[in-house]
Amino acid sequence: MKFYGKAQEVAEQVIQRFKTGDIGQPLADIFIKNSPGSPSAYWSHRNRLIMHLIGMTHDARGFKQWRDVGRKVKKGTHAFHILAPVMAKVEIEDEQGSKVTIQRLVGFKSVAVHAIYDTEIFDEDLWSRSSTPDDGVRKFLEELPLRQVAEEWGIELTAYSGKQQAARGWYARNGVIGLGVKNLSTWTHELIHAAEDKLGTLPKNIRGLEKQQAEVVAELGGAVLLIMLGHEVEADTAGAWKYITSWAGDDDDKAISMCLDVLGRVCEAIDLVMKTADSLGDAVQEAA
Repeated sequence: MKFYGKAQEVAEQVIQRFKTGDIGQPLADIFIKNSPGSPSAYWSHRNRLIMHLIGMTHDARGFKQWRDVGRKVKKGTHAFHILAPVMAKVEIEDEQGSKVTIQRLVGFKSVAVHAIYDTEIFDEDLWSRSSTPDDGVRKFLEELPLRQVAEEWGIELTAYSGKQQAARGWYARNGVIGLGVKNLSTWTHELIHAAEDKLGTLPKNIRGLEKQQAEVVAELGGAVLLIMLGHEVEADTAGAWKYITSWAGDDDDKAISMCLDVLGRVCEAIDLVMKTADSLGDAVQEAA
């Protein structure tokens, strides 16, 4: 197998750190705090849970709501459903015995909504005005290393308030990466997911062992990629080890074994990222 530059060497060095425990402390999360511009920010806890677990998204809206902000639902995509209260007017007697009419909850109805990754922009200006993050978040997104690679692959970058859901970031196959923290390690983790998707090595229905392996590839690959780019601290190998061991049931030996098992996939994903960057004319300097 052909590896790009120092990918295999650096990956083996990182795994050696895992073995010796020479990894320091994980970096603290710096959560992104966007203004709650999405209607889903005001949904009930139940519906926000449905959005995260079933819709696998941080932002979902109805068909017309998306069009109102310059996005349209892609053909062939499918909605998921949240629950909306059904209210009815009922007549009751008040304390004085007088009849009054009130609104009472009588049930729920399902409402179809679409995740952001099932939509596409048709009005750039309208979407920009509806979704512009604050200056600090925008600057962070604009300065992400290898951002041009994601753009070349047709991937849209978005930010969300990180405490709205447990995930620090996510990658959607329809071409969106969402970041809830200002951490480069989260960014490269999701970029490696995208690279695996392009390579065809990211399973279509990830569950069980396949899910474990995909997450280990992304976490190890993201750390290696940052080290190769000279971002040693931001690679957060301590955080990577903590994350990987969580997928190994907190079994250190199993975590090491999982890293070694997916080493080839890690290097192939890095290879694709780096070659894409080179093809765009980006000078990618490896750490000495």
